[in-house]
Amino acid sequence: MEALILAGGLGTRLRDIVADVPKPMAQVNGRPFLEYIFEWMSRYSIGKVILSVGYKPESVLKHFGDSCYGIPIDYAVEEKPLGTGGALKFALQKTSDRNITVSYTHLTLPTNREV
Repeated sequence: MEALILAGGLGTRLRDIVADVPKPMAQVNGRPFLEYIFEWMSRYSIGKVILSVGYKPESVLKHFGDSCYGIPIDYAVEEKPLGTGGALKFALQKTSDRNITVSYTHLTLPTNREV
């Protein structure tokens, strides 16, 4: 199974807090938020992650490189903002598996808390 993570938005609501990096790179306890998602995904049968990035992609590429937690990473880098649907369509070109899970960066992480 492959995972496609949409992580290319402008993050305008968090701009006051994380102006110098894209939203998925916001630090949480000394680590980028996106790193926690990779840690969680490493517990499952994810063979590859396609990261859809657009806003300030350099920091994501530099931090993660070609893998994280043993999961290979392929990047779909938007040259210009494509919107959610456009980013999804663009990133899907990088998939090779029919079994794909798609998520937004900020909606992926599960919690162990009881509701």
